Amino acid sequence: MQHLAAFFLGCLLTLSTASFAESRFNNTLGDLEGNPSKLVFLIIENDKYIVSDIRSNRFVELRRSAKERLIDTAEAEQVVVIATNQRYTAYSARVQAWVDIRTQAGERLQSIRADDFAVLITTNKRYLSFNGANGVWNSRAR
Repeated sequence: MQHLAAFFLGCLLTLSTASFAESRFNNTLGDLEGNPSKLVFLIIENDKYIVSDIRSNRFVELRRSAKERLIDTAEAEQVVVIATNQRYTAYSARVQAWVDIRTQAGERLQSIRADDFAVLITTNKRYLSFNGANGVWNSRAR
């Protein structure tokens, strides 16, 4: 009987320790519905952009075209955004993909901002927003 009680106590302690460790791990990733921790990091190399996605534990690469040049970038807890002379491209830890929208002829970047899982871009022609929760760009003429 004592062996059986010791076995159950050992199982209970193992489950309790595993549950505590899992909750501590999840807290380091942040609460995806509340206050997120930093989940994405941008790496810029010669002809490519790489995002380190901590949530999915992978690196996701985006190649730059030959005539494409970097203008600006912004990073937040769950999203990164890249502005080039040809497109605005965002990566979201929730969607786990690069999503881009083309620039318009004569369009010039005025400001770029990333916060939590959202992006706001202002150009001389329009306002653009990226919702990292669903991976959708939206734009409005100025």
